[in-house]
Amino acid sequence: MRALAVVLPFLVAALAAVEPNDPPVPAGTVPPANVAAATEPAHGAPKPALLTVESGGGVFSLRESESSELSDGVDIGYAGALLRNDRIRHWQSTPTGLTRAILDHALLLAGPKGKDPAHVIIDTRQCELPELGFRGLLTPEGVEVQRVDIVMLPPVAVGGAPKPPGVSTAEPITDPKPRPATPAPTEGGTTATVATGDEHPAKAGKAAPLPPIALVHYRILLHHLEGFQGKLRSASGWKDHMGWADEAELLMVADLLPTGLANPRFETIHLFGRQARGDLPKRPAQLVRLREGVHPPAALGKIAPDELDMSIESMTQTIEFDAAGQVKRMLQGQDVVIKGTPSLDMPVGRSSQPKLEPAPAKP
Repeated sequence: MRALAVVLPFLVAALAAVEPNDPPVPAGTVPPANVAAATEPAHGAPKPALLTVESGGGVFSLRESESSELSDGVDIGYAGALLRNDRIRHWQSTPTGLTRAILDHALLLAGPKGKDPAHVIIDTRQCELPELGFRGLLTPEGVEVQRVDIVMLPPVAVGGAPKPPGVSTAEPITDPKPRPATPAPTEGGTTATVATGDEHPAKAGKAAPLPPIALVHYRILLHHLEGFQGKLRSASGWKDHMGWADEAELLMVADLLPTGLANPRFETIHLFGRQARGDLPKRPAQLVRLREGVHPPAALGKIAPDELDMSIESMTQTIEFDAAGQVKRMLQGQDVVIKGTPSLDMPVGRSSQPKLEPAPAKP
C-alpha cells in the first residue's frame, strides 16, 4: 500500500488513500494528530512522510474502470495535514505513456459517520509540505478532485539539474475513461499506517532527489465553503488571513517521479461569491489580512477594524502562486471593494475573472 495521491494542499495530505495494486502493509494505528514529516540532520536526506488511513470500511478495486472507496468515517493524516469526513470515493488510471496508475478523480463526502456530519474537514495548519503556499482550516460541504492533464518533461541526464517546476514545452496527454457504478463496501474497518517514499526518493540512499518525469495538474472544487482561515505565504513570510466564499477552485500541480507523486503546490486559488438564490442574498467573496500579532477570531464578523491590514470583497477573487509556493499577486473583478492598504508583498490588481465551470458528471 502507498499514498494514492499527494494531490491536494489542504487535500493533498488528505487525499492520500491506499493504492490497491501495491502489496499489503500490516495494520497499525498511529493517531493522525501525531503525523509529521521528519528530516534527518546534517546530510539533509529526508525521511519518508508518514501516512495514516483509518476508516470504518471500504472496498479497493484492482480495475481502473471501477472506483475504490473508504467509508463509514474516514480519518487521513499526511505530513501534519488532516482530512476527516464520512467517505472518499476515488478512481485511478494509467495514462498513455506512463507505467503506473495515478489518481484520476475523487469525491470527498460529508455524512453521519464523519467527524462533522455536515462538512468535510481539511486541516493543514500544521502541514509540513514545503511548497504549499496556504495552510489553514477549510470546512466545505463536499470536495471534488479532478486530474486535468499530464505534461511530460524532457529526460534529464544523470547528474543533471531537475527541470524547474512548471516549465515545459511538451504537449499534455490525457486518458479519459468511463466509470461504471462502484462496488458495495466491505464489512469491517480499515486502519493502515504507511511510511511512503513517494515524497522523498532520497530515502533509498540516493544523495540527490530524482528529477520529475512529468507534471500532473489537478483541479479541486470546494462546494459551499463559507468561512475559512489560515496563513498565506508572501515574500516576507506567513501572513494570517480569514475569508468567506460560496465556492472555491484550487488549481494544483505535482511532480510525477518514478516512485509516485511529489511536491504538490498551488498554481491558483479562485474564490467565488454567492449569487442570490431563494432566501439567500447575493454575497461577494471576501479575503481579510490580519495585522501582525492579531489572533484570528472565531468568525469573520468579529474582526475589529483596527485588527485588519486589508479587506477585499469581490464576486470573484484570484490568488496566484509562484513555483516556490509564495503568493505572486491577487486579482479581483471590476466590482472590487478594498478597505485598508494593500501590501507590497502581495500586489493587488483588477482583471477579468473566470467563471466557475461545473465538474464533469460521474456515474
